[in-house]
Amino acid sequence: MTADPDVTGVHERSRVTGSAPRSSARDGSAGRTRVLLTGMSGVGKSTLVHLLRDRGLAAVDLDEGYTTESIGLPGEVLWLEDRVAQLLDGPEDVLFVAGCASNQVGFHADFDHIVLLSAPPEVIAQRLRVRDTNPFGKSPQEEAQVMADLGEVEPLLRAVADHEVVTVGSPADAVAQLLSAVSADREGLGPSHGDDGRERARQNLSKNAQETIKTSPKIGGEGERKWHAEWALLPDGLARDVLFVVDGGRFVAVTPGVPSAQAASDGAERLPGVVLPGLANCHSHAFHRALRGRTHHGGGTFWTWREGMYAVANRLDPDSYLALARVTYAEMALAGITAVGEFHYLHHGPDGTPYEDPNAMGLALVEAARDAGIRLTLLDTLYLAGGLTADGHTPLEGPQRRFGDRDVAAWAQRVSGLRVHTSGGPAHLRLGGAIHSVRAVPRDQLALAPDCGVADGMDPLHIHLSEQPAENEATLAAHGLTPTQLLAEEGVLAPNLTAVHATHLTGTDIGLLAAAHTTACFCPTTERDLADGIGPARALADAGVRLSLGSDQHAVIDLIEEARALEMHERLHSLQRGRFTPEQLLTAATAHATIGWQDAGRLEVGARADLVAVRLDSPRTAGSDPGQILLTASAADVDTVVVDGHQVVSEGRHRLEGTSRLGTQLTAVLNPLWDSLPPTRNTAGD
Repeated sequence: MTADPDVTGVHERSRVTGSAPRSSARDGSAGRTRVLLTGMSGVGKSTLVHLLRDRGLAAVDLDEGYTTESIGLPGEVLWLEDRVAQLLDGPEDVLFVAGCASNQVGFHADFDHIVLLSAPPEVIAQRLRVRDTNPFGKSPQEEAQVMADLGEVEPLLRAVADHEVVTVGSPADAVAQLLSAVSADREGLGPSHGDDGRERARQNLSKNAQETIKTSPKIGGEGERKWHAEWALLPDGLARDVLFVVDGGRFVAVTPGVPSAQAASDGAERLPGVVLPGLANCHSHAFHRALRGRTHHGGGTFWTWREGMYAVANRLDPDSYLALARVTYAEMALAGITAVGEFHYLHHGPDGTPYEDPNAMGLALVEAARDAGIRLTLLDTLYLAGGLTADGHTPLEGPQRRFGDRDVAAWAQRVSGLRVHTSGGPAHLRLGGAIHSVRAVPRDQLALAPDCGVADGMDPLHIHLSEQPAENEATLAAHGLTPTQLLAEEGVLAPNLTAVHATHLTGTDIGLLAAAHTTACFCPTTERDLADGIGPARALADAGVRLSLGSDQHAVIDLIEEARALEMHERLHSLQRGRFTPEQLLTAATAHATIGWQDAGRLEVGARADLVAVRLDSPRTAGSDPGQILLTASAADVDTVVVDGHQVVSEGRHRLEGTSRLGTQLTAVLNPLWDSLPPTRNTAGD
């Protein structure tokens, strides 16, 4: 097996599962605790050692001077037995030791606890590619070896482990789980590895850990936790010295006027700046993130931009889509976004053939959101036609074949395979539906979509609406109606509908959207990047249409900028200031209900415990009134993000940034998508 300076697998099955201790096993160690952290490459052993040391605990990474290479098996790493024995016989009351080697089984009897650190294969592969602390795992051969060891060696380690910690959450969460498990054992479970009850507990922990990989959106305890904010934007306005108490992922107390010293003595963690509710990104195409900074040569139009989008779409598969979406959603979390509405139409293989699991691409998004620590509303999208002309709809062609299901019934059948949090699926997932546009769905299918069971009742249903004048012109030519009028005649307009963009509307269109109590989702940074135009946001709001915001193609991921742009675009259009109040902008930026999370977006008792702390001391925000922070801050000023009571961002750093910053991870994912990309031409819809 290939050597790895950070961690190696255990090669010989008999040595891993054997029980004979080495002759110098530790004796007379009553009152002292020895904990082995073991696992494959990329699970975070070295990172946890550093965090344990930061807490003042004795922790040693055995790769730092305690290993050698086997003479008989080149590349095979062994522990230096005398040095490790001396280390374990040391005076420390509690000692954590991290490592994995072929001869470690001879030391298992010396440990009171053996903790397996694990992570899903795709997470490990991503970490190996982007980490800058260790070169191992970056070549295809080394990565393949690690993947092979996961299948052969990790089960053997799991069989002898007392506990398992799945390290897909933040390193701090992993340390908390580790210490909680070890503390519980010290208080009564006992250290005997041969105890039958302990073996059953070990098996249950392993099963639970695997279930966590499949379904848990985040890692960490659900116990009570407290935060204190100098300023917070509560439902009734700006408040000072606010104490937040969270239990079970919900606010159980929100109390203004609590002095910081009192809160600190009560165990509250300090939040800098001003605290906002979690932001809701109500319109996203995750794979469009690859287009940022790649579509500006030669000017161009929306329709030439689309060619680059198709080219990227044609290169993605479930694995690469997972990697891209994971870092994209992590970038959202860094910007204070706690839930995203993903307008998902990249369904099938490049030639339109469904994957073995027809929802493989959608499930990649579900997993990516879980890893990034945010909630996901998967707006699975109906996409049946390639475009619309005066003569009717054109067939899907080229990369569009990946987007299409045969008809509404086939779409609904495929989506029925997905499970949401209310029916046994992942807790961070909500399922909704989308109609791509009137260009991509024929009229006879439009009427069927709202009643097909994918997004009926109060489940969200979204649609691109009148983003470009060309869409309006084609619909008028084909049907004699505007897109909004067509939706009204076919019964699509309803309170659960969100019209995305709604840029080129008539007065009649605005009245129809208002009468149906719909929502309009504006994406200002995309609409200006693609030269779509400035939509009638104020007119829609005055008519009674709710407003939400999205980053759409992710020209930037910054919901604070989207909120500010809503006001600034109105100023440019109307030549007036103050078209929206700061409170109205915050309401649009926290419109979680429009993507199906009615219990989020407010800092109040009973709501989901989402918090975003925005610094007031950056060069952008210094001197700002906390109540006007959306008019001055940017995503770069977000310091802390809490999602459902779990801290996902701390001091501006995402929990996935254990060994490398997110920019490095994004570069590693994005650049290969453009390497040797063939030129693409297409003139159909987006």
